[in-house]
Formats: sequence, C-alpha cells, structure tokens
Amino acid sequence: MLILIILIHEYQVLFLSIHFLLTLSFANNRKTIFRFIRIYSFLLIPTILVLFFIGDENQYEKLNIILQKFDLIVHPQLGGGFYKAIGGFYKWHFYYFNYLDFINLLISLFLGIVIFYLLFQFFLEKKIITLHTQYQKNYFIFFIPTIACFLLAIDHGRNISLISTHIIAFYVISKLNNDNLLKKKNEILNNSLSKFILFFSIFFYIFMWKLDQMAGFTESSGQMIFQSSLFAEFIKLIKYLYQFLDE
Repeated sequence: MLILIILIHEYQVLFLSIHFLLTLSFANNRKTIFRFIRIYSFLLIPTILVLFFIGDENQYEKLNIILQKFDLIVHPQLGGGFYKAIGGFYKWHFYYFNYLDFINLLISLFLGIVIFYLLFQFFLEKKIITLHTQYQKNYFIFFIPTIACFLLAIDHGRNISLISTHIIAFYVISKLNNDNLLKKKNEILNNSLSKFILFFSIFFYIFMWKLDQMAGFTESSGQMIFQSSLFAEFIKLIKYLYQFLDE
C-alpha cells in the first residue's frame, strides 16, 4: 500500500519514518528491528523513482498544454524540480510576505502541531499513556524528515495538517491507563480554575480559529487564522436550509 501511495503522492516519502515508528510497536528486540528494516528496504525503489523523476521546465510546459482543455495550469513552483522548489521557498517566505504572515504561520504551527505534542507528552509523563516499547522513546526524531514538506510546498495549512495527523495517529495507538486518566480528570474537574481554563480552551480551539490551506500565510491577502470555523459552518447550514425551504 505504501508503494502505491508514494507513486500517487510523493509526499509520503517524507512520512515513511513515521510508518516505521508505528511498526516499532511490535519490536521486542534488536533482531526484530532489523527484520523490519529489511521489509522497509523495498520502499527504496519508489523513493528513488520519486527523487530521480523530479520534473523539469520542459515537462512543466507540456503538462500545461495538456491541461489547457480543462482550463487548468500546473503551479509554477512545480516546474523545475527540487531546485525551483527551494528557490520558491526563499521567494515566498522572505520576499512576498510581512511580519503578520509569519505570526499567523507560527500560531498555526503551535495550535496545529505543538499543542498536540505538549498534551500527549504530558500524558506520557503522568503515565496516562505509555509507549509499546523502549525503542519508541525518542519518537520525535522520526518526525524530523517531515519538516522538509515546508520546503517543497507553500500551502502550509496542508503541511501542518499532514504532520499533526501523523502525530495523533502515533499517540492514539499507545497504551491507555484508565485509572490514571480518571484520576487526572477528577483533579481537573474538582479545581474550578482548571475546569474553566480547560472548557474555555476547548471552546476557543473548536470555534474561534481555523487552519486554512495556507495557514494565514497568503501574501498579505487579509486572510486571518482567527476567524469563525465551526460557527461559520452553522451559519452556512442555516442559510442553505432557508433557501431550500423557501424554494
């Protein structure tokens, strides 16, 4: 499945280390790890294909000719392989944008990725969740390759979403200690200040910000991350229902 997914979307190459991290849940000794490495070595084939066929300006122009009938074009940043992608990273992040764009991006990174790390790291320290094996204790190292996606694309909202999805996937397969979870829950609910902060934070997280495709990093176009998210969908629903009933 991973080979097929890589050929469909080459981004998956950057997340293979996460899949290996998940596989380590079944590792009891070093011998098992080496067996897993041999299995994963087959993925070098599609990875090499992705790195070798990086595209060039000629292919970019031919693709645009083919797509003309659909009134579509390939994004210019994809027309020159990795070199142009890196050049595009510099241009988009250090030429076109102002400080507000960077602040929006940093806040999106915190709310989209860092907050999950802090939450689940707290769970690990309090023994609410535990990892399956000692070989997963330095799990953050396996997420380092995913940072490269920020160099290869400018739609950082999608990048943040991809990374956070893999982070959550890793944490939720850990072993849950129900007794410690109930103990911590009771501690929070019995403290009025902690309970208020928790409920307010959850309300803010669900209703008062959004992670759009560009994470607010859209060439100073006025798009902000602090906009109604779920509330906006409720408003759309009310409007659509009115139109439907009116017709």
